[in-house]
Amino acid sequence: MAQAKRPARAVVGAVVERPAAPEALLIACAVAAVAVPMLIAFNVAPSATFFNQAAAFVGWGAFLLVLATAVPRSLWPRSRGALALLAALVVSAISALAATAVAVPWTLALSSAGTILSAVLTVAVAASARRAGKSWPAFCAFCVALAIAGGASALIGLVQVFAPRLPDGDWIALATIVGRATGNVRQPNHLSSLLLWAVVAVIWLGEAKVLDGRI
Repeated sequence: MAQAKRPARAVVGAVVERPAAPEALLIACAVAAVAVPMLIAFNVAPSATFFNQAAAFVGWGAFLLVLATAVPRSLWPRSRGALALLAALVVSAISALAATAVAVPWTLALSSAGTILSAVLTVAVAASARRAGKSWPAFCAFCVALAIAGGASALIGLVQVFAPRLPDGDWIALATIVGRATGNVRQPNHLSSLLLWAVVAVIWLGEAKVLDGRI
């Protein structure tokens, strides 16, 4: 009598494919993470950048949350490069906390460590998305947001230089240097860095055939 065949065993560690995050939602979250913090001009004392920082944390949290929903749990970072980078960031966070031993206030230490740990989460999700094959839509959304931030900041800079009476400090920041564009990031060097990376993002979007819809 022929023996009955045993049911096939489930493969240990098999990757369960998850549906990709909606492209429009991913782009919207990327804009909230990258563009919105760069364009907030309103501020209150004593911190002139509190709202920018808060918006960045909220935006990146939303972007990573949406991206992580499409990444299987089994695809956490395992490559030597990703693990080395994560280890370096963890050491940096520990160093920030240890700085309190040399009279650094706890508020500054916790702020620095929290920011570094946020970077750890970003690296972990990004590396996992790369392993899951989800890096293309994530990077595309990031470049679109960066291009939007650069384009809007360029327009703000033009207003600051050629119509200096229009900025009110609430929607368009007052230029800290007369006759020189600072954008809503309030510093010329920060604005130049943002515009440079926005140009890089636009070039990539063009080369990847994203701007004309031929993805």
